[in-house]
Formats: sequence, structure tokens, C-alpha cells
Amino acid sequence: KLELLIYRWWVDLDVATNFKYARDRIAECYLWVMGMYFEPKYSQGRRLLTKLIAVMSLGDDTYDNYATYEELVPFTEAIERWDINLVSNLPECMQRLYALYRDSFDEIEEAFAADGRPFAIVYAKKAVSIYILCTFVEYDLVRKIGIGRRRMRKERKIGRREVFQLIIRTEPLNFFDNLINTNVFL
Repeated sequence: KLELLIYRWWVDLDVATNFKYARDRIAECYLWVMGMYFEPKYSQGRRLLTKLIAVMSLGDDTYDNYATYEELVPFTEAIERWDINLVSNLPECMQRLYALYRDSFDEIEEAFAADGRPFAIVYAKKAVSIYILCTFVEYDLVRKIGIGRRRMRKERKIGRREVFQLIIRTEPLNFFDNLINTNVFL
């Protein structure tokens, strides 16, 4: 049942039309999360984390395959500040992507509040904004150096992979059980 909800959400996004440049990775995203948290009691956390990782995957593809530097500057700033006004002049697919990030975090925030952990959303958002900033810095550095896209993909995987692994390792603390409280982040 959970898998169908996630898949239906992904199909409703119509990635093939709305994000033509992006990879269809929903099954892979779900398997990453399922491999870490397979117990039935973690179903809500699996659903939320899978959706967040899928949106991050679309963001990754946007930085790698679609957007220009001039588009990425306000997009990155919008994610850092969570300010919708900064994306109004961007292409429609980037506006949709920003809306997906916001919708994902709204859903996550509701779940955290229902679990009595409203403070956790701040840290979840911060982790993702750090990842987005790292992605932008990497893109900008490669742009300034002037190496080709193929080499860029090969070279960039090291830094961003480590940041993404940090998110994959720490975000679940927010999603599963009540493993954390405000003292963890002090």
C-alpha cells in the first residue's frame, strides 16, 4: 500500500513531461530508504524520506543537466532562505521543483508536529539547504575552471556524494522513532 502511494505521487508529478531532463529514480530512492528502515513501524518515515530523496534527485538533475548559472543563483538562494519570491522569474520546471521542496517540507513538518517534534523541521531543512549550496558551489567552481560536462560529472561526485551521505545518515534521525530531542542539536 505504501509503495503504491509513493508511486502514485511520482506518477502525478509527471516527471517525463515536467522534468524532461531528469532521471526516473523513484524505485531506487525507495530501495535506499527501505534498505535502512524496513520494519513496518517506520512506514510513514519511509514514505516521507523517499519523497524527499526523490525531490533531491530532481534537484540534482536540474543542476547537472538543465539550469544555467543565472538560473541557479536565485534558485539556490530561494532554497537557502525558503523564499518563494526568488523563483518567480525562473523557468516553470524550476518553479515546480521549488514547490516540490516546499510541499515535501510542509508534509514533513506536519508529521514532526504530530509526533511532538516540531523543532526537527529546522534541522531537516538546514541539511537540505547545505546540500543545495554544496551543489551550487561545485557547479560554480566547475564553470570557472571550464572543464567539460563529462569530466565535471566524474570529478564532482566525490564532494557532493559525501554531503548526500551525511544527509542520508542524519535525516533518518528526524524521521524514525523519537530518537532525537532538542538537546541532540545543541
